[in-house]
Amino acid sequence: MSIKQVSLKPVVHRAANELVYESVRDAISGGQFEPGEKLSTRKIAGELGVSQMPVREAFQRLVAEGAMVKRENRTITLPELTLKEFKELTEIRLSLEGLAATRAAKHANARQKKRLRALVEQMDEAVAADDRARHLVVNREFHFQIYEAADSGALYDMIELLWLRVGPLLRLNAKRRDTVLRADKWHAQAAAAIEAGDGEQAANAIRMDLSEAAKVVTSSMLERST
Repeated sequence: MSIKQVSLKPVVHRAANELVYESVRDAISGGQFEPGEKLSTRKIAGELGVSQMPVREAFQRLVAEGAMVKRENRTITLPELTLKEFKELTEIRLSLEGLAATRAAKHANARQKKRLRALVEQMDEAVAADDRARHLVVNREFHFQIYEAADSGALYDMIELLWLRVGPLLRLNAKRRDTVLRADKWHAQAAAAIEAGDGEQAANAIRMDLSEAAKVVTSSMLERST
């Protein structure tokens, strides 16, 4: 799987509308699309194995949430954040995701801790195989396993909306192998701190992960604007 491929999971039996929405939402927040990319209901419907109707409904919801933009010609694209907007969102993420990591160190159960260890190993394997598309998918799952372990539905929902806004910019970070390697160091430290019940170290590791990624994205945004 290359960095250009989109990892959408085919929809199986359950409420199709909700599953389509979740699949597209997770692909956006996980960095599977480019900033400003035009999205096709037909293409995504084909990848998910559904009709275009639930995809259109998912797009409408995501437009309302600010994760997509409906242009005057009725095309749907992903938003392109300004540098100011990205910095503001990063500041909020540092606060909320650091808090979630602190809470996860207190509330994570044995299953969640085991899952975090497994996801760290999967990210290491993806790096070794230079499979950056796979790394993006596992990276999102790792972070949201922490936020689920924080045991706060309100906090989880706020973080999820933030990831929807910044998700496309994660691709700029994933294109650099050195950045991915540094991120995995912080992932391993966060998982170890949560397992040890050390909320301060868990929060520090997550904030360092976010801060270093933000520096790379900022640099890439500046290069693209010149």
